[in-house]
Amino acid sequence: MTLKSPKLLTPQSLVELPKTGMLITSPSGTKAIYSQSIYDSVANETTQSWYLLDLATNELHPLSQTFAQGDVCEMVFLDDVHLAVLQGRESSQFPHVFVFDMDHLTKEPYQLTDFPTEIGALRYNSASQLLGFAASVHEDGDLATVQSQDQTDSGTRGSATLYDRLPVRFWDSYLPASNVKKNNIFVVNLSIKDAKYIVEGKPHNLLVGSGLCCPHMVYGDADDYAFSPDGKYIAFQCKYDGRDSAWQTAQYIYVVSTQGGKEIKCLNNDIHAFSYGPQFASDGTLFYLQTMTPQYDADRLRIIAYDGQSRKIIADHWQHSPMSLAISQDSQTIYVTADEQAHLKIFAIDVKTEEITVLTHNHTATFVNVTKDGLLFRLGSMTHPHVIQSLNTTTLDVHTYSVTPALQEATIDLKLPEPEEFWFKGAMDDNVHGWIVKPAGFEPDKKYPVAFLVHGGPQMPFRDNWVPGWNPQIFTSAGYAVVGINRHGSTGFGREFCDCLGENWGSHPLVDLENGLDYALKQYSFLDAHKVIGLGFSFGGYLINWLNGHSSKYKALVNHGGMFSLMGTYYGIDELFFAEREFGGPPYQKSARETYEKYSPSNYVSNWKTPTLVIHGGKDYRIPETEGIATFTALQRQGVPSKFLYYPDEPHEITKSANLIRWYEEVLDWMNHWVKAD
Repeated sequence: MTLKSPKLLTPQSLVELPKTGMLITSPSGTKAIYSQSIYDSVANETTQSWYLLDLATNELHPLSQTFAQGDVCEMVFLDDVHLAVLQGRESSQFPHVFVFDMDHLTKEPYQLTDFPTEIGALRYNSASQLLGFAASVHEDGDLATVQSQDQTDSGTRGSATLYDRLPVRFWDSYLPASNVKKNNIFVVNLSIKDAKYIVEGKPHNLLVGSGLCCPHMVYGDADDYAFSPDGKYIAFQCKYDGRDSAWQTAQYIYVVSTQGGKEIKCLNNDIHAFSYGPQFASDGTLFYLQTMTPQYDADRLRIIAYDGQSRKIIADHWQHSPMSLAISQDSQTIYVTADEQAHLKIFAIDVKTEEITVLTHNHTATFVNVTKDGLLFRLGSMTHPHVIQSLNTTTLDVHTYSVTPALQEATIDLKLPEPEEFWFKGAMDDNVHGWIVKPAGFEPDKKYPVAFLVHGGPQMPFRDNWVPGWNPQIFTSAGYAVVGINRHGSTGFGREFCDCLGENWGSHPLVDLENGLDYALKQYSFLDAHKVIGLGFSFGGYLINWLNGHSSKYKALVNHGGMFSLMGTYYGIDELFFAEREFGGPPYQKSARETYEKYSPSNYVSNWKTPTLVIHGGKDYRIPETEGIATFTALQRQGVPSKFLYYPDEPHEITKSANLIRWYEEVLDWMNHWVKAD
């Protein structure tokens, strides 16, 4: 009998692994639907599949045939049986909403909507029988005139856009000028006739004439707004739109009547900072997340409760920063996700006593949904792709679902090294956290080259999570030991640890990285100190440039999307508030300029000696592509061995599967060239 060897990850096999996506539950929490995508590198195609999970029987039903008539854009449950699906079909210019019967999956769906323009961000309130959706409309707010006005604009104005204020672009997209289209929230009545949902009357634009925009034009979705339990109100979030909005984080929470004719009320415009995620509890209390510091996007988020009259901070004594909210069916408990020591955990907060209980202790939990008996969520770790788990919040019993046969088959022989955690003394004599992952097929008597991964954010920590890009197990499968440091600025290690990064970019992180690497090399004898390669993305890419000017410990470096000139980046970045908060103001102010100059890698290029692979995307509007080109120029002009991997169609991250495979191949080739992993 021949035993099968554990599978190793290759760039192709990693990218082709089935990926678990969105997760939603039915109103009673007895059913769930989630998505899975599988990339075929030969055909260069991604197939999206959907699955219905019966939480009472644990039965899994594929929905591929059910949804076979068109591409699924998004969906929302109308009740426990009927699912409204926004679906694009060849017969229609725009996607429309179709209703599917989840108790009879072979039953023919029927069309619910037929609006004259594209819609999205679906929500439904059963008490009022209102369907909520969003559409991008002109100043008149009318769905019926969108196409004709679009054609008029395109026919008479050419291709130019005239801006009279910032921002011009965001992430990977140019924004519309302030005097053109905005997303607005609409509601329309539904009723049931002959056992079918039908639309009654015309949609009503809740934001017409207000000048407000929701959902956000680039990253907005249905999470940007929520119905009250009785459907009489909608709470929504809206980015501040003043002339200084490009250098402000301000985003406010509003409440509007679904019946119209009443003033739109802003709940928190006295706090010129970021807020998001409005959700109503069943008792009518509105909850949302709020920062308190203007311009600081990584400020601690507080849980705000609004009872219709006044605001209250829930569990203000808690120093964690919750990232998402889910509210129990009895309104007594708030479930939040928050970083704690490199794991994204689920916590339960008692609304009355403000007592906090941790429910999950390891890995990374996302897409938290409330069910009949507790919670349903997605869980990922460094050793396994995301699975679906349920947690009974009374018994604390956990059940892991097989997700899909495709994922089960792809991972059955996948045995990946377990990550280990360590602590060391870093900057300011603080305890700093680190990860080490041994190479696949580890032999204790051998020496291994080191992939030293430097995370970005800047505040996003190096979590125990499964990620398509920058997956540490690609490097372990290629024969490298992986070391990663959660340096100062990382969330989940206390507020002071996070907040001290401001105006200290090149100081505390440098000490942490150098001390962390030294500690690992001393503590783990299998690490080869002469074969260390530093790799970083975004702020991690900035730190790679910084290390090149301040350290000689690395055999080679990889910089993806990192800053070269801090002042140059400021004038091209899409979020001015970020740079102004991190460096103490705009660079034309003398006091701030000193910080920009002090920590700009461009001022230390004469020290650069380490071979570097530079990677950048042409649609990167967070860190403009010229920063990557400038880095490559500085290396080439000085004769430092270097290469430039350029993706004209990619933003700050690699988003396309074929591009990601090439990314891994080029990075591994570069690493192997300089240290040659056995």
